[in-house]
Amino acid sequence: MKIRNDPSCRSAFTLIEMVVATVLSAILLVVLLGVSRQTLMLRDSAMRIAEQLAGTELLEDQFQRDFSQADRLTVLPDGVLLQGAIYRSDGGLISNHQTATVRYRVMLLPSSKEPIVPWLFREQWQVDPSTNQIVGAMSQPIWRGTAAMTISSNTIAALSNRSDDEGLLGDDSQVPVDAMPENVQIHLLDSNGNVFLRQTIHHHWEE
Repeated sequence: MKIRNDPSCRSAFTLIEMVVATVLSAILLVVLLGVSRQTLMLRDSAMRIAEQLAGTELLEDQFQRDFSQADRLTVLPDGVLLQGAIYRSDGGLISNHQTATVRYRVMLLPSSKEPIVPWLFREQWQVDPSTNQIVGAMSQPIWRGTAAMTISSNTIAALSNRSDDEGLLGDDSQVPVDAMPENVQIHLLDSNGNVFLRQTIHHHWEE
């Protein structure tokens, strides 16, 4: 008796076919996941770069406003001291043309993930002429990871030898100041000594 192999009788896949299909699906899934992961990493990297560029642009704009509108400058070992019509209200980005003292300085702060993290701070205060007391004091973190701030100009005097806190938060008439130079070069360095911000400011810059 001859048995005919009728194709219509094969209504299901064989075990081998199912195994092969499963393996191919798994391989395709792994490839797709790898491509998706790489795409997400590239997107995150691009977003971080964009945020950093936007952040440095804001920082440069802040330096531009403070340095161009100041009329006195003193270079300190950890930053710079400015005096002039550069006072800002709390949270404000633009000076309201009131006289104030502003200090940019690098400070080391503890962190939950790292033992110590360097930060650049902007401090400002005014002195009430009638009482000779400090008013409107404010301190704001500006940039995480700033290990050093250097200020240079052909007309800036040598670094001040004053101690870190001597006279800086007291009577600002006791702080030695130098005339504001026509041009100022600012460099911010990270913990590896790499310059991540380089800016030249011309005094009396107008918005």
